Amino acid sequence: MRSVESGLPGFVLHGASGRLTTIRSRRLVCMASSTRQGLEEVLSSGKYEGILLDQFGVLHDGRTAYVEAINCVRLAQETGAKVAIVSNTSRRSAGCAAKLEKYGYEESWFDAAVTSGELAFEVLSSRRHEFGLPESPSKIIHTNWIERGTISVDDPRLGVLPVGEDIDSADFILCHGTEGISLPDGTVKPASLDYLVAFLKKCSARKLPLVCANPDIVTVDGDELITMPGFLSKSYKDFGGPVINLGKPEEIVYEKACSLLGIQDRTRLLAIGDSLEHDILGAQRAGVDALMIGGGIFATELSISPDQASKSVDEDVLKKLVSKHAPECEMPTYALPYLRW
Repeated sequence: MRSVESGLPGFVLHGASGRLTTIRSRRLVCMASSTRQGLEEVLSSGKYEGILLDQFGVLHDGRTAYVEAINCVRLAQETGAKVAIVSNTSRRSAGCAAKLEKYGYEESWFDAAVTSGELAFEVLSSRRHEFGLPESPSKIIHTNWIERGTISVDDPRLGVLPVGEDIDSADFILCHGTEGISLPDGTVKPASLDYLVAFLKKCSARKLPLVCANPDIVTVDGDELITMPGFLSKSYKDFGGPVINLGKPEEIVYEKACSLLGIQDRTRLLAIGDSLEHDILGAQRAGVDALMIGGGIFATELSISPDQASKSVDEDVLKKLVSKHAPECEMPTYALPYLRW
């Protein structure tokens, strides 16, 4: 794990032209070409064989696509680079790329998909021993979605049975959502975020393991930010409870992505995301270069909006964000306000 040195590394900005901001730890990299404006300049070096793409805040905002990102993904795929979706969504990977078609993307542009929901399924169905989880069948406390779409745990391969709020009988906690608690009859009892946090505090007294199938703290939803299961995971950890996060920034994500893409040399990968705590920190820990998208969850703090897509990411503000939100992070390798070619 790398730590931030005193005096964060700098980077070279190119005025208001919207050119790529390039950042290098411990040294400055000058970008001389006036034609460098997006992902094209990065891929033109020939260094990267694979691209790990976050979804929310990079490809779309949960409601509509970022228009320039559609063309960018198409052109990136045409260069021969392998493109994988790497997302902290609670949903499983199957159909992940197909779901992007409603935003204007084509399923054929993506070579693979890795989601936190898929990793959670894999761990619970066949890798419990690696994570110190009790063997199946297990009784679980299950936080779930309601408005965003309930996630079923009925698949017998999971070997779990929700017990509602029966803390004493539960073997562990599984966090898929932040809107309710699954009951034994298959329904979901609505619960506020405050209620869930208070309930998890009670659970922490038993030191029940908490498996988080979406480590994100927040995600974009149009021009709003929505609280994700990672917030519950973080709260539970603060209460002293044991936590297993199955998603970025954990190593398991990058192992899976490398395997699916058939690329083992991680210096040939580029991760693109909008979360310092997850996309950027995870990539750095995994030895992968990272491109930060400023127009996602940090759009307000970076003063970036779609009608200002041509502006550059502000160096001083980005440094402050790193220090505030991810002090373990070094500065990302590159930064753009939005994903574009």
